[in-house]
Amino acid sequence: RGDPPRGVVPDGFVAFSGEAGGTSFACGFLMELEDGQRIGVSTAHASRPMLPDETAQFFSPDGALAAQLNGQIERGSTFRQDHFTMDYALWSVAGGVPEERFLQPDSRGAGQPGERIVVYGRFTGPQGGSRRWPGVVMRVDAEATYIQLDEVVMPYGFSGCPVVSQYTGRVIGMAVAGWKRAPTRMGVHPIGSLVEKARAAARETARETAR
Repeated sequence: RGDPPRGVVPDGFVAFSGEAGGTSFACGFLMELEDGQRIGVSTAHASRPMLPDETAQFFSPDGALAAQLNGQIERGSTFRQDHFTMDYALWSVAGGVPEERFLQPDSRGAGQPGERIVVYGRFTGPQGGSRRWPGVVMRVDAEATYIQLDEVVMPYGFSGCPVVSQYTGRVIGMAVAGWKRAPTRMGVHPIGSLVEKARAAARETARETAR
């Protein structure tokens, strides 16, 4: 299939804090699929179940509204052991959100062992935009990608944050779990699985609308 196209790592705000009904949840990001579908993404274990017509919001580190989320279109459940693909929550996104806040999924469906990545957090970086932590992909399985960061950090509050390839500039997955010991390692929900779930949710929504 050849090498994927080289891209640019985003430098704006792309990792957000979430809030629904006055209750905050750890982290989330916005993603645009190839067909133009726009979704908000986070983990199931860091966000509560919501009714289809219940709205939520993503906020930038300065507290500004980054995106209005419409109903939750699909939700998994808290991960068990290394089954990270079961842990996700997806929302539809209201209009009027600037294009630069949306990340694009990596067409490979996951990162590759040895590939350099960055994890975005819900804080402002020294040069502005979302703070990022560089690292490397250690291992890739069907239900999990494992990454290791270059520096030791406590992995609190990263659940739902995007993990981006330094080569393609696209999302290879979503942080789900972290180990509280050095070196800092995280388990990631591979992006191919998230894209599949978003497409399935869109098909189900279309069927419900057509009834």
